[in-house]
Amino acid sequence: MSLKECMRNRALAAVHPEKDIHIPYRNSKLTLMLKDSFEMTSNKLSKTVVIANVAPGVADLSMTKNTLRFITPIKVGASQKSKTEHLAPDENNPATWTNEMLRAWCTKYSKGKVDVDKFCPFESGKQILSIPESDFIQRLLD
Repeated sequence: MSLKECMRNRALAAVHPEKDIHIPYRNSKLTLMLKDSFEMTSNKLSKTVVIANVAPGVADLSMTKNTLRFITPIKVGASQKSKTEHLAPDENNPATWTNEMLRAWCTKYSKGKVDVDKFCPFESGKQILSIPESDFIQRLLD
């Protein structure tokens, strides 16, 4: 059920990029593992393939309609999402920052007190965001 909700919300987010649609990937271990596939700002190249089984018999008509109802928004979302501007670095979204942008931000807000060569020699903004807060502070103090 969680996978189904994540896929539906991800398809809706692709169709309506101006809306903030919550993708509940924390509801199960499987969807938590697939988190990068559901995020709109993910830098990883990923492709999701959904195989739908449709039966031609009249006896299976209700199940076939239900399957097609589930698949339709996913297909629409995939066909409309051909733009990649969400992957471009955005100064307001640290998850999209390159190493150079992260270094510039650290230098600016620490007023030169943090040695960026030691703090973030190669990390991107997304990698820094994945560090637990206590480790982040300890890393700043080192």
